[in-house]
Amino acid sequence: QWCYPLHFIDFETSMAAIPFTKGKRPYQITAFQFSHHEMHEDGTVRHRDQWLLATPGRDPNFEFVRALKTALGRDQGSVFRWAAHENTVLNQLRTELLEAMEPPADRDELVTFIETITSRDGAAGPRNMVDLCDLSGRYFFHPLTNGSASLKKVLPALMQCSTTLRDLYSVQGYGPDSSLNLREPVAWWQLQDGVAADPYSLLPPLFDDIEADEQAALDESLPEELRDGGAAMVAYARLQAEDLPGEARESIERGLLRYCELDTLAMAMVVQAWRAWA
Repeated sequence: QWCYPLHFIDFETSMAAIPFTKGKRPYQITAFQFSHHEMHEDGTVRHRDQWLLATPGRDPNFEFVRALKTALGRDQGSVFRWAAHENTVLNQLRTELLEAMEPPADRDELVTFIETITSRDGAAGPRNMVDLCDLSGRYFFHPLTNGSASLKKVLPALMQCSTTLRDLYSVQGYGPDSSLNLREPVAWWQLQDGVAADPYSLLPPLFDDIEADEQAALDESLPEELRDGGAAMVAYARLQAEDLPGEARESIERGLLRYCELDTLAMAMVVQAWRAWA
């Protein structure tokens, strides 16, 4: 029942105990980034949109919804998320829009858009997002996942067992024509010590001063639906510092864009592998 083109979205968010902007409650959601990949029926995959707003003192939430509405409003293709996070975030932003003392002029349009692609209280919108994590947990089993349906576990397992992903991504076919961030083509399927590498290990580090094991430990300390977003939360907190040098700010923002892009590309890769088996 999926309708092409398929749309894969991923959000990065922050929930700070001491909010970064005026008028926020402790631990209130701040949605500061999304990535959007698009897949057509012929299998073509393209990084269609990305959005990041980390200006110190500027609340991104309503601008986030507006940009997402534009990105997904070009057609009625099926929308995909991985786990509950995106649905939870959008419903919280819906509540914030409805309760705003000074709502934006397009509040009703933004609320309607959110209701169209989300589910709440047992009801689902006509374009309700498909949860690929749920599908993976029910139908995809591989020893390398250790029983986890996390995208960071599923993708490396698929890289080991999908000849489709090997054939598609062992050549440098993903680059400037497909990506909004890459200046040179990259091969996401690479052999390391005789096995297919985890594509996330091929990205440059987000921080120069935080070791990979520290970053992984931070992710493990978070609730299940926020895991793998720990580094992005730290990055956003750093970007809220007024005195952060411009070069450091640009470096962190570039890293955030690359990581979020790979999150939605990874979702497209999963569907490519499943489509080939189906």
